[in-house]
Amino acid sequence: MFALIALTALSLAALALVRSSETATLILGNLGFRQEATAVAEQATEAAITYIRNATSADANDSSGTAPNGYYASSHDQNPEIVDVTGQQYSTPANRTMVDWEGNNCASGSGLCLLPATLTTGFAGIEQKYIILRLCPVVGAANTGGNMCSRPPTATGGDTNTKGNLGYGKGGRLSLTSGAYYRIVVRVKSSRDTTSFTETIVHQ
Repeated sequence: MFALIALTALSLAALALVRSSETATLILGNLGFRQEATAVAEQATEAAITYIRNATSADANDSSGTAPNGYYASSHDQNPEIVDVTGQQYSTPANRTMVDWEGNNCASGSGLCLLPATLTTGFAGIEQKYIILRLCPVVGAANTGGNMCSRPPTATGGDTNTKGNLGYGKGGRLSLTSGAYYRIVVRVKSSRDTTSFTETIVHQ
């Protein structure tokens, strides 16, 4: 009887060990697929940057308000509008702006549905899509007519006679550059439906 009890206990321990090994292997496999998806996202980011760089006229391109190559001329993130690029960031409002990553016209939301661009690659089973959002309140020429886009500061030159003096009335030589920041969001769907999102901010 004691031998049977010991044998049963050893069998259960062996079964638990096998299941633990299978779970660890599955976790490692999922991490590998996630890393693969994140690494591949760099190609889509480069494609989006190339599109922004090769735009013949920034103002004309931005003022269209359309979405060629997944490009949008405003951030779509100004109150009361909220952009949910993953579809899982917010539960409210129901009419939040979403991205049509699945090609189902943003079935899980009732608000504005943005169309991403699809990057065609030779990687089997890997889907790359990206969207470009210019960080401006509205469409149209950047930094004119009240359209104050996000843009980086830059230092300006010039001479001064107050070198070494501390005065709060003297402002620093900083001014805002032209152009605007662009937000690039890439979604990569890899093997076993592993999904990875990356986000990059660039200036043009």
